[in-house]
Amino acid sequence: METNTQMKVRISADKWTVRAERDERWSKLMIQAQEGDKGAYQNLLREVAGFLNPYFLRKIGSAFDVDDLTQEVLIGMHHALQTYDRTRSFTNWMLAIARYKSVDHFRRLQRRLEITVDTEELAQFEAKETAEDSISDQLGEVVAALPEKQRRLIELVKLNGFSMRKAADMLGMTEGAAKVAAHRAYRTLRERLQESEE
Repeated sequence: METNTQMKVRISADKWTVRAERDERWSKLMIQAQEGDKGAYQNLLREVAGFLNPYFLRKIGSAFDVDDLTQEVLIGMHHALQTYDRTRSFTNWMLAIARYKSVDHFRRLQRRLEITVDTEELAQFEAKETAEDSISDQLGEVVAALPEKQRRLIELVKLNGFSMRKAADMLGMTEGAAKVAAHRAYRTLRERLQESEE
């Protein structure tokens, strides 16, 4: 039975893997777009819009503003298309544009409706996002530091959904050896994450 710590590690690892794969895919699409591939650019904009709508809805809670903000970010990305650095994370680049556009949007909204935007609340949103990114980065580093077989085993079982038996076969191990290696990997992950919390 999975403990709370193991479940948190698994969930965080799953999120980290999904984010890393998405970022890699988006980076490739952006590079193709910079090279003039209109189809790749269309796909990128569609995927980013699909990400931004729920992202902004969580952040601001107003469906009315979500479409406007999403459009502003996509336009901002278009204007900054050639400034994207291929060696950097696409998601971080795009989210920086999203942050600036949301701040601009709230400033305009404040002037238009004469409402004071709580800048402390915006800072809390950004701090929460930074903390989540930090946890994901930290988990990624801890998983990457595991011995090769343990790391691959965790990836196959927890991230890719293979059974322990199938993962063991893929790694040329017995199922019993795979269970021992997985237990050691979980223990190492738990210890390293607890150390980093202190």
